[in-house]
Amino acid sequence: MKTMAGGARGAFKRVALNALRLRMVLYFAYGSNMSARRMQERGVRFSSRRHATLDGFKLVFNKASSNPGEGHANIVREEGSVVEGVLYEVDEEGLRRLDECEGYPRHYDRVVVPVRLDDGRVVEAFTYVAQPDATKDGLRPSRRYLSLLLDGCDVLPRSYRERLARTETLDG
Repeated sequence: MKTMAGGARGAFKRVALNALRLRMVLYFAYGSNMSARRMQERGVRFSSRRHATLDGFKLVFNKASSNPGEGHANIVREEGSVVEGVLYEVDEEGLRRLDECEGYPRHYDRVVVPVRLDDGRVVEAFTYVAQPDATKDGLRPSRRYLSLLLDGCDVLPRSYRERLARTETLDG
């Protein structure tokens, strides 16, 4: 039986670690999933969590909820606008759990978007965009739902949190 020299064993470990890393994906959250607590409650494990920015989009609350008049977060293209959010690194099981929680593909579609990190680098991440037939104009978030977004603002600029906090809610 052959034994590996220390160097070969080290190379094998690097390959194995790289293979594990390939199963991790970047997810850009702009709604209630910005909250680390919400992600943990949903059983989504993540290895990193940080601020990221999506240029050319605007945050809206037009994804119809099961509660009449209530809207959940969605993004729409709008030149010159910016959506602040949380970039997570999740494993494949986390992705499956997110798909289930977000109602993919019926309620939300999963798309890839370029997000900008605080150091200026741009990386591709997946996010969810509401299906057109799941949206409606004139909706507002509930206070409870908005509080989930605010809970996730700990890694976002204070100005963005303050702007979100001023969002008019369904229940005052």
